[in-house]
Amino acid sequence: MTPLVSVLIPAFNHAAYAAAAVESVLAQDHPQIELVIVDDGSRDGTPEILRSLLPACERRCERVTLECQANQGTCRTVNRLMDLARGEFCLILASDDQLLPGALTALLRPLLADADVGVAVGENELMDGDGRRCGWDAERRTVYGDAREAVYPTLNAYLDAVSGVDRFGDGFGSYAALLRSNHVANGCLIRRSALDRCARLTPEAPLEDYWLHLQLAKTTRYRSVRETTFRYRWHATNTSKATGRMAAMTRLTLEHEAACFRDALPAADRQALDATLALWRRRLLAIVPASASGVCEQVGHLGVPADVVAVPDGPDALERALSAADLRGYGFVAYLADGRFLPDRRAWRRMEREFRSPGVECVAGRASLVARASAVAAARESGLPLSRLRRPGRWRRLVDFMTGRFG
Repeated sequence: MTPLVSVLIPAFNHAAYAAAAVESVLAQDHPQIELVIVDDGSRDGTPEILRSLLPACERRCERVTLECQANQGTCRTVNRLMDLARGEFCLILASDDQLLPGALTALLRPLLADADVGVAVGENELMDGDGRRCGWDAERRTVYGDAREAVYPTLNAYLDAVSGVDRFGDGFGSYAALLRSNHVANGCLIRRSALDRCARLTPEAPLEDYWLHLQLAKTTRYRSVRETTFRYRWHATNTSKATGRMAAMTRLTLEHEAACFRDALPAADRQALDATLALWRRRLLAIVPASASGVCEQVGHLGVPADVVAVPDGPDALERALSAADLRGYGFVAYLADGRFLPDRRAWRRMEREFRSPGVECVAGRASLVARASAVAAARESGLPLSRLRRPGRWRRLVDFMTGRFG
């Protein structure tokens, strides 16, 4: 018996892309498809475009549902989509992405072959805002042409590199591996019975795809297929381009996971969650004057999770950088500069406020960073305990938080 597959589309302000997303569903060769769309208060004409596609959807699909609601956010919208779905398997498709032909057939194969497998995912192509296939360079900037010119020709290649997880190995999709990094690409086909065992999405865990994978990993197994099944659109408004925001969303999601489920986890998973949170709670936001060369490499020598933001020299640059960052993602904020790059008064007051804020500490001074990085490298080579390193100097009366923190 051919199973019913529900494709769930949360739509929001994607008038330029929504029709292509829907048409990619209609082009699938799997015969039994349910299409469920919820528009989350779009203001750009997306609902009208979706309504114009309804006749074609009704001719192709077994069941079609389109709802338009006042804006409630992604988590509540996806919860509503899952409530409406009737299929034995579900796939969540953002309204700016696309399925490739044959995707549902390829993803169903491992799910039908093994009842213990609850999630299947394929290769993700990258495309730009105009739908042109592209890749990424080392900084995730868009590159075109021969795929061999790209450091990361697909999303999977990038996820493999940053996570170190073999997507065809036994650890793929495990809870412990997901805690280290969200390494599962987009366009997963999920067994409905596995979804029904999961906690519902919540704005308190704002990285909703990551939260969902953490819940699924507790009760089911993941499988990758080698076929390319999905097109991920990389354009100006991707959330994942905002590094500071992504850090904050990841940390908040993990904090919520610990608050809700830590005590019920098996011992090994509980220890893995605690270790991951310990890293996120000491994550460093390093703000660096653009003219200070070599600082990124020095931050890397500390061996701590860190994001580096380069700002121009001059008034208000530091204040703008602090305002743009979501500091909830960090345990530490640093202005890494020599004395000639003193921050302006307003930014300095902001730094002092952050220094007194619960959970956020500040440090400034490139000399302290260099001294600490060199000492850490030397200690590791000699086997000296990092806790015994001498305390580096201070700068502008800020305590040097690094001693004993990053060992």
